[in-house]
Amino acid sequence: ILIISLICAVIIWFIFMLNTSARPRVFTEVPITINYSDAALENGIKIYNQSYSTADISVSGSSLVVNKLTAEDFEVTASFSPSSTKVGGNTIQEDILTLKVTKKNTYADYEISSFSPEEITIQYDRAKEITLPISDSEINYTTEGSYHAESPVLSDTSVTISGPESSVNKVSRVAAVYEFTDPIREEANITCELTLYGQDDKPITDYAGLYLELSANTVEVTIPVYSQKTVPLRPDPINAPKGFAESRITVEPETIDIVGTEAELAKIAEITLDSPINFNDVDLTNTTFTRDISIPSGVKSLSGDEMTTATVNVNLNGYVSAEFTATNFIKLNAPAGKDVKVNTTSL
Repeated sequence: ILIISLICAVIIWFIFMLNTSARPRVFTEVPITINYSDAALENGIKIYNQSYSTADISVSGSSLVVNKLTAEDFEVTASFSPSSTKVGGNTIQEDILTLKVTKKNTYADYEISSFSPEEITIQYDRAKEITLPISDSEINYTTEGSYHAESPVLSDTSVTISGPESSVNKVSRVAAVYEFTDPIREEANITCELTLYGQDDKPITDYAGLYLELSANTVEVTIPVYSQKTVPLRPDPINAPKGFAESRITVEPETIDIVGTEAELAKIAEITLDSPINFNDVDLTNTTFTRDISIPSGVKSLSGDEMTTATVNVNLNGYVSAEFTATNFIKLNAPAGKDVKVNTTSL
């Protein structure tokens, strides 16, 4: 009797549960899926913001069935089919989409009582992507004394910006921004924030509000710093007349600025110009010569390609030109036993 009673009780309980409706059950944060039309996909139109990304669903029905359900048993969708003629690249568009909830299972003994929200507001535009160079013009630094800083070296030279066409069109340039408070005396390695500038050349501060995304938000920057030294440029005269004053030979420019390590700069007191100034080539009408400047290895010129040659001037003020005829040729050191005759009689 006890066994039969237990079996009957279980059967009665199942029958009761099957015929008893559970209190409405709410499933929260069910993801909202937006289905794009083919036209929207072909025109590159994209939703950049929506008022809700999930929905809450209230379900009622048989207790046995309702208690088995999970949020994965439901699908919340909206259809997105915008008109491409409304998208002009000037401003982001807004629209309202109606949500639809469907069952993803075969259970029959329950129904969807309600869901919230029933509509969502979206913002959309045609997607656009551009790549701009990263400028170092907003990295501000100074040096002092005998130090020289080279141009900054950036780990990335460009950045890709993507987002709504109306927002991307507002961007004119990208710059790495950093401000040094003290003069730099050695190589500096820093991380710089990237800043977008608008068509008015003012910084754009609200990236999120424009739904813009950057391929990188920072860039690594190295600023090489070297010691600086000014050294004279020296000519290399040969065959100069005896007693010819060195002050009569001048070089323009007189000096050149070079940079390098302190050890390398200590080895260099002056730089001698390429190719000697041969006085056999100097006369009253030929006193100016151009010579190349060769920078020693281990250092480099601050002028770069702007100063690769120097001009050498030979001052012959007070000098005159004269021509003499030589006729008296004297033989010296003639070999013994040889008859030597000078054929030239006049020179």
